[in-house]
Amino acid sequence: MTAELLLSHLLKKPRVALYSETISLTARMVSAFRRMVSRRARRVPLQYLTGQVDFAGLSFKVGPGCFIPRPETELLVEEAIAILRKKSKPQKILDIGTGCGAVCLALVQKVPLTSAVATEVSPAALKLARQNRKAFRLTDRIRFYLTDLFPPVSERYDLIVSNPPYVPTSEIDRLSPEVQQEPHLALDGGPDGLRVIRRILTSAAEYLKPDGWVLLELGTGQSFILRHLSFPGLELAGFRQDLSGVERVAIYRKTD
Repeated sequence: MTAELLLSHLLKKPRVALYSETISLTARMVSAFRRMVSRRARRVPLQYLTGQVDFAGLSFKVGPGCFIPRPETELLVEEAIAILRKKSKPQKILDIGTGCGAVCLALVQKVPLTSAVATEVSPAALKLARQNRKAFRLTDRIRFYLTDLFPPVSERYDLIVSNPPYVPTSEIDRLSPEVQQEPHLALDGGPDGLRVIRRILTSAAEYLKPDGWVLLELGTGQSFILRHLSFPGLELAGFRQDLSGVERVAIYRKTD
């Protein structure tokens, strides 16, 4: 299957064409394919080789230095869409740690009358996010900032979303070789995986409108810890489970 995906990418044809069409490869194509297979054998992520990832029904450009969006993060997008669609007026989103921009771009693409501000600390990831924004023709509806967590502008938002680093530091070395090649800055969540999540929740209420919401992706078991923590101006409204039963998305609402 991996070889099919690589060959399909190289030929710029759908996978079914590999079986339904007669295809001739030039010597240059054969050489390029062998290089891709060799890199994949060294456990370079498939998405880095093809330069793209499918997420929330859309295709995004990705590459080295950028965290690769995962299917479980689609839960975050689904929950955000459900909240945003409760209102018919224009709404503003803040996406913290946007990576390649997949979450905020998916939300703005799928929900009319929305705009977004997105932050990212990695220049490499933000470069890809800007390229994806251009590809989706959403330059007028999304602003990006190269900064840590919250943007350097005085604005309030209807919704804050984030897929932050949440892997406990001690578990980083046990991740698959493919994941090990993704930026550790996008993975390492500190001793219990909640270092960045605590920082976001501690300050989030200051950036929310009176009826605002916060949605955060979590790792396994972290919902148990959050149930016993409180944050200024926020109330825990619940969690969204993924298909394996993990409470994957934490849902908070502003209380004042």
